[in-house]
Amino acid sequence: MYPIARFRCLLAALLLTFSLNSDRGMKPSACKSSGVANLKELVLQSQVPRLSLLVLDQHTGDGSSENWATSTLKAEGKPPVTKGMHEFAAEGAYNDWSCMFAPRAIHDGKIQTAWSEGVEGSGVGQIVLFPAAYFEKGSIKSAKLKIFNGFGKSRSLWQKNNRVKKLTLHLMTARKDGMSAFWEHFTGMKYVCSQEIGLQDTFGFQNVAVPLASCNWSVPADTNADGEGSPAFVVALEIQEVYKGQKYDDTLISEASFQK
Repeated sequence: MYPIARFRCLLAALLLTFSLNSDRGMKPSACKSSGVANLKELVLQSQVPRLSLLVLDQHTGDGSSENWATSTLKAEGKPPVTKGMHEFAAEGAYNDWSCMFAPRAIHDGKIQTAWSEGVEGSGVGQIVLFPAAYFEKGSIKSAKLKIFNGFGKSRSLWQKNNRVKKLTLHLMTARKDGMSAFWEHFTGMKYVCSQEIGLQDTFGFQNVAVPLASCNWSVPADTNADGEGSPAFVVALEIQEVYKGQKYDDTLISEASFQK
C-alpha cells in the first residue's frame, strides 16, 4: 500500500474510533455468549431497558446486541488471525467473529448468518428481539412476518440444526433515537399484544399472517416531540416448539422482518 493511502486509512480508523467513543461512551464490543435471562418478563411488563444497535457497515459484531435475546450461542471455530492488522481492524475482526450468532444476525439481510439460542436443549422459551418500522393500526387486520426459519448458510446445516415449529410473537412500540451516525437506540418500549404462530419446515423464506384484531397501540410518548425520536416497533419471537435437527440441538433463525 502506498504511504499516502496507508496514512488515509489510519486517519479514517482514528477518526472512526473517536466518533464511536464519543457516542455516549459506546463503541463496538465483543460478544460474551450472554443475554437477558428474564427478557420475557421485561417484555410483558413493558420494562425492557434501552436497547442499542450498531449501524456502522464496517462492523457486524457488537456485544450490546446480545441484550436483544435471552441467550446467544458461543462462537464456533478459532478466532481470526489478527497479527499484523491495525489495532482497530483487529478488534473489529475479533468482535465480528465472537458475535457470529448474535441477535442482529436475523435482520442483517443475509441468510448465511443466524441468531442461535445458547442454552442447553432445544431452546424452548428463549426469545430474540428485532426492530421494525412503525405503522398505525387504522383498519389493518393483520401484519406479515417474513422469516427464514433455521440456519440458511447451507441446506446441510439447515437439516442438522433445529428449526422453529411454533413461536409466540410479542409486539411492542418503542421510541427510536437515530440521531447518531453509528448507533440506533430504542427506549420506552410498551407491550402491545402476543400472537401464536406456526411455521413450516421449509428451506427458504415464508410469509406468515399475524392477526392484529386484539392489538391496540398508539404513537409512543415523546416521539417527534423534540425532533430527536421517531416511533418504531420492537418484535420478540419466543420459541415454543421445534423441528428437531439431524445432528445438533441448537435452534436458529436466519432472517425475520415485520411489516403491514
